[in-house]
Amino acid sequence: GKSGGYAVVHNLNRRSQDQTFGIDAKLGIGDRSDSWFYAARTNSEGISEDTHSYGAHTNYSDGVWHFNIGYSEVGKGFNPEVGFVSRTDYRFLGGGLTHTTSFDESSKFEEWNQVMFADAFWDFDGYMESSYLHLETWLIWKNGADIWPVFNLVTEGVKEDFYIAGVLVPSGDYESIQYQLNAQTPTTRPLRGGIGLKQGGFYNGDLLNANLFLGYRRANRWDMFASYSHNRIDLPTKDSIFSLDLSRLGVTYTFSAKASLGTLIQYNGADDVFAANVRFSWLRTSNTGFFLVYNEFDDRGNVPGPNRKELVVKYTHVFDVL
Repeated sequence: GKSGGYAVVHNLNRRSQDQTFGIDAKLGIGDRSDSWFYAARTNSEGISEDTHSYGAHTNYSDGVWHFNIGYSEVGKGFNPEVGFVSRTDYRFLGGGLTHTTSFDESSKFEEWNQVMFADAFWDFDGYMESSYLHLETWLIWKNGADIWPVFNLVTEGVKEDFYIAGVLVPSGDYESIQYQLNAQTPTTRPLRGGIGLKQGGFYNGDLLNANLFLGYRRANRWDMFASYSHNRIDLPTKDSIFSLDLSRLGVTYTFSAKASLGTLIQYNGADDVFAANVRFSWLRTSNTGFFLVYNEFDDRGNVPGPNRKELVVKYTHVFDVL
């Protein structure tokens, strides 16, 4: 099968008139493989060069082996205000491999996954800005509870000095090792929770991260969650340890098997930024259909003026080509 979609995003900020135009397509190859492609361009006042973004991604899965690989690039002029990207001016290559061991009915375990993936970002001059190697073993019980220890090797290339919460990180190339342990309670129960711990290097210092998650599902209609992330960072350019915190609250109401309305509220304590997202989806088949998304950002502590507002409308349809 094949699916495609076209989206237009208009920034409702009165200070400027910005748009994003995008098109994407998904092609299924047999029962085990599919490929996804997209291309987008932004139209922003005062920006006329390198406003593109495009990428391709391929997946393969036979129930035991799972493989994926993808490439994308985002031009320097692609405007993240309307393009929904966390960084620009890069080329990206990444992929992963997973092996799944399934257990028989007499076992208390459902499956055991061995996971490996790696990715890297380069600028358009060929400088590697970051790379990431992830090794994980993931054990899942029959009731949905799971636990997964993780090993990460992280490389960061910093071309210019920058600040994290007012603390200097000097330019240079940094390589660090991080260890993680994550676990969550059975996902089949109405009340569920999870915890994650991470410790390791962070640029030229050290990081200790703790994540807490609590969710509640009621009558297959309401699904609510709250999460909190605490980062304790120690950098040699600051005399004392400092913290960064992120809080999230989400609610989804399901009208039917194909229609739902959800909202997400997020607060970033480091930047003093509130963000809200409301999305409505009316699905057809293969996760296609009608999508309406509204975003609002309150970052007036950093950018003078009114809140930033964005509206996204998207419709996708699947059709057979053979």
